[in-house]
Amino acid sequence: MEPEKQFEVNEYVDQVNTIRPTVYMSPFEIFGMHAMMTDKIDFLAPEMDDPLRVILSELGNPPPGFEEHSQGHGEVCLTLQNRFAADLDDPDMDLKHLFVETKRYILAIIRIQSGQNLMEILERRVTIHDEQTWDELKATELRRQRHHQRRIQNASSSSLNEHMRNAANSMMADMSAMRFVELKQHAIDGILQLESTGKVTRTNGYQDMINAIALDIRTKHRRRIQRAQELGQVKQTLSNLNEKRHYLESQIKSYHDYVESCMNNITTKKGKKQRYVMPFTRQYFHIRNLQRHGKVPQFGSFKYTAQKLFEKGVLVHLEGVSPKQYSQISLTISCDEPGLFQIEAEASILMIRMPVTTMELRLEDLLQCQFNNIQVMSLFDDMAKVNVNLLLFLVNKK
Repeated sequence: MEPEKQFEVNEYVDQVNTIRPTVYMSPFEIFGMHAMMTDKIDFLAPEMDDPLRVILSELGNPPPGFEEHSQGHGEVCLTLQNRFAADLDDPDMDLKHLFVETKRYILAIIRIQSGQNLMEILERRVTIHDEQTWDELKATELRRQRHHQRRIQNASSSSLNEHMRNAANSMMADMSAMRFVELKQHAIDGILQLESTGKVTRTNGYQDMINAIALDIRTKHRRRIQRAQELGQVKQTLSNLNEKRHYLESQIKSYHDYVESCMNNITTKKGKKQRYVMPFTRQYFHIRNLQRHGKVPQFGSFKYTAQKLFEKGVLVHLEGVSPKQYSQISLTISCDEPGLFQIEAEASILMIRMPVTTMELRLEDLLQCQFNNIQVMSLFDDMAKVNVNLLLFLVNKK
């Protein structure tokens, strides 16, 4: 029996597991398995591009003389990781779908017309009698479909079964909307596309398609059992996916809650005395103006000239502005919400007051830049460049 059937696993299992399996092995067992796989690699991995060959080539040969140290050294806990995640996209999916669709059309056609081979049937002209027979067949099939649907309607209310029933009904509705001549045209188009890919050939009258239909009929019972097993696997996979989705959503929520609590702790930490503002300074008049309009941010607001921030090293560059004009540009950094800073830029150059430009900056973006070792970041659509570490130091200090 194949391992997949024995252990009831498939290519989706590794994608939906929330907990990685762990293995406890001694160093002697690890080296012994390494030596055994290296020795039996031609049997274990006959294909040259097998992932096992890739791993063993990276590891090299096991250390010599490991057999002499078979005792002691304890155990090692190994968390299994899939370095070669399966590509679940089937490159031949479209071709397989075309083959099944064409086979379905041809199966309907041979119930109306007959001939020596499939090519002769497809080349035969469609008569009025053929269209009438096709209409009668469609009516019979639709009655049978409705009767069958009523029987299974209450069998299961799962969303998966509902989806499958809808898919089957849509397939039947697709064919029932066609005239017989349209059905034949669809079949001919499909068979020609399949012929261009080498799936069928006209040299034997497209006998490959007839053989596929005959195989489906002979293995109908076995395929029904196989589909039932596959349906069970799909349901289990769907259940595992829902479980993993809930798990990941809870992880994301925990992460956001943790980040938010850190932001609140950073912004609202207590113990510092209220800073004394020197009278008649730029900051003094800035606070008075905010108080006059009742717009004092909850966590403070500080006003600087671009010249001051440039001298501190916080401001690196202003696009299109000479450093001699930095003293005529004001930058205000305010915080009224934990972790969210409001930055306003205002300029009065050559006695002309420029409109106020505003942007938001999140503390987590600054921290992410610092984590990624990004020294300089852009503000105001690349109009200003600031030093990440010194800007972080400034906002934390204030």
